[in-house]
Amino acid sequence: MNIKHSKKSLIVFTSLMFVVSCAYVGTFKQTISHADTSSTRANQFYIVGTKIVDPDGKVFVPNGANVGSNPNNFDWAGAANGQSDAALSWGWNTVRLNVYCTTAESYSRVNASDGDKVLLADIARIIPEYTAKKIVVMLECQDANLNDNDAATFWTDVATTYKNNPYVWFNYANEPEWGDNDKWITEQKRWLALIRSIGAENIFVADVMNAGNDAGWSGAKKIYDPSMGPALVSGQCNVLLSLHNYGGQANSPDDIMQPGAYQDYWKNVQAASLAMVIGEFGMDYRLAFQTQSNGMVKVVSTDPASDAKTIGNDYYIHAANGVYASINYAKDYGIGSLVWHATFADNLILGSPAGGITLPSGAYSGKPNFYNLLNSNKTGVQPGFSFSQMGADIWAAGHNRPAIATFTGDYSASNCATVKNSATTPSPPTPITPSPVVLQPVGSTAIVSDTTAAQAAQFGLKEHIADPVLKASISSSISSRPAPVTKIKAGSTTSSSLNASSPSSRAASDKGATLSESKNPSQKTSTVPAELFSVAGHVINARQVGYFGGGTLLVLLTSIFGFYFANIIRNRRLYAQHHIPVTGPKSKGQLQDVAPRSHGDILTTPSQGLHEPGTIVRPNNLP
Repeated sequence: MNIKHSKKSLIVFTSLMFVVSCAYVGTFKQTISHADTSSTRANQFYIVGTKIVDPDGKVFVPNGANVGSNPNNFDWAGAANGQSDAALSWGWNTVRLNVYCTTAESYSRVNASDGDKVLLADIARIIPEYTAKKIVVMLECQDANLNDNDAATFWTDVATTYKNNPYVWFNYANEPEWGDNDKWITEQKRWLALIRSIGAENIFVADVMNAGNDAGWSGAKKIYDPSMGPALVSGQCNVLLSLHNYGGQANSPDDIMQPGAYQDYWKNVQAASLAMVIGEFGMDYRLAFQTQSNGMVKVVSTDPASDAKTIGNDYYIHAANGVYASINYAKDYGIGSLVWHATFADNLILGSPAGGITLPSGAYSGKPNFYNLLNSNKTGVQPGFSFSQMGADIWAAGHNRPAIATFTGDYSASNCATVKNSATTPSPPTPITPSPVVLQPVGSTAIVSDTTAAQAAQFGLKEHIADPVLKASISSSISSRPAPVTKIKAGSTTSSSLNASSPSSRAASDKGATLSESKNPSQKTSTVPAELFSVAGHVINARQVGYFGGGTLLVLLTSIFGFYFANIIRNRRLYAQHHIPVTGPKSKGQLQDVAPRSHGDILTTPSQGLHEPGTIVRPNNLP
């Protein structure tokens, strides 16, 4: 045995163990310092700043299409009922379900005798099919002249039925406002309040100004203006802004793509910490993109009989620019998009007959939808058809989506009541179970809380927004010297000043401390659970105390064993300095006796002190 090398190995080993032990304790210290930033969450979507986070904790970027359901809800070229597998074949994770939800529209399934019962039954045939496959269904009222009373009943019933299904999002009205900024913010808050009063934290989708184009026309403010989007989302849970990108950001109705205007717009949206989706975009199937020699992209016609502007005029040139920007630039900002349309029979469609044949204008029959355009195994277009420029780009985008990232931020920034700050790791999400359809009596307000029942009945909710759950924070006065470790008894009442910046105060409230108001507004009374301890101004739990104790014990034991073994090796080395081998080599595994020698003796025989590999050498007076 080489004592010198063994000593070095032991020193290295002991040092490493000491470092690991210290890192263990350091990790515990970090856990205390940052326990207030972790959070537990419900199995639902959350919007945190500009990001949408899905129930699995992944950043979610919507990708899909507007669809209709039969009968008579944007289904003139087909319906999405029973076609969720085709949607997955396109690479879609979201569909925007267009319905008429009031008696104001001639095609509406809502009527005076049955109310919205028939419409709810239609919806119930499609939502469970899609959401069971984790495809978001953004339910939307397409009525051009929204009837407030009918809409209030419809959204009350829908929110009650689907509030436990996070894959159902609520887009209360399509393009509700053109240029009245005050009316837009008032109406959005009003409808958001109605949804939240029912206890639904589903994502609420608000179409932006200028019929969704957000172009600044007719005095409309851009959504990133502080009085618009930021004012709507401030302090609110799960509000998503929706742009209808028909080219409103283009500087002029030119047939040359202008990317800078769109990029600047989305930079401003993100700078305002707004989450956005492109809820609509589309272009005529007879138009296409052509890259010019200077690298610019131009909108051209695929119809040899007409040029692009003859087919589409300025509006459709704008719209084509919006398509190109939505597909090619929005993804750089984490903004998803939903094409218009997958089942409607206008000219903004995903395909056309092969050979450049032009479909009759306004014809409903013969126009392909998103599923009958595909071949039998859903891997591409079927014989006799071809993708339109838009269809080809949508197909490619669905099959080349960016890698899905795991969200690493703080869920408490979502402002949702179902997020509770804690040092506990979130439990894994459970499978989605579609909510059963619960039909409420027409005009019923029984499902609305007592404080808002009268308001809901009259739909006079203007500024009513339920107060959020009070997220109290409690802090202890910390003196200049370290505070002793103090166990807080279960159910004990303590009085402390409100201090939102104190880590200890946030941790205490995060663990479920209950608060009651005192006459002094700067004082709060709290009841703290038994498992909490106060250490030098930090509130920690029993598990953390165990981690600290275990880490300290590990450091202590490592030090003791290190000194013990180092002392043994030292003693053996000292003893060996005074003894020499006196016998020759023996068989492997046999011991050789050694005799004492005086300090300074010199070995004169070359064989002395040597042994064959594997021979154990041991002083004869050691055990």
